[in-house]
Amino acid sequence: MPLVQTSAKRQLEDNPEWSARRAYNTEINKLPLPEASLAVPLSTIQRSLNHFKVRNRPPLPATRQDLILLPAHQATTDGRRLLLIDDGLAMDRLLVFGTALNIER
Repeated sequence: MPLVQTSAKRQLEDNPEWSARRAYNTEINKLPLPEASLAVPLSTIQRSLNHFKVRNRPPLPATRQDLILLPAHQATTDGRRLLLIDDGLAMDRLLVFGTALNIER
């Protein structure tokens, strides 16, 4: 297995929200230019990386009560709060997503 592919898979394990392209580009950018030019192109290993990502994805929750929102999933990529309301684990759990800017609009 090419070194870049192995490193990209490690990136996907550490950052499950990343795309295969982002993980690949992160690893390619770490290499010196001569080595990067000899690396396997993304198009060649993308199927393998995407399959790895899907295989390691956690199972979907069956109900809203089973849903666990990590802090990384409660904010936008620029750090703004996204989860506005989570009333806990009540039978009819209410989740409201949005940003303050969208509410003001």
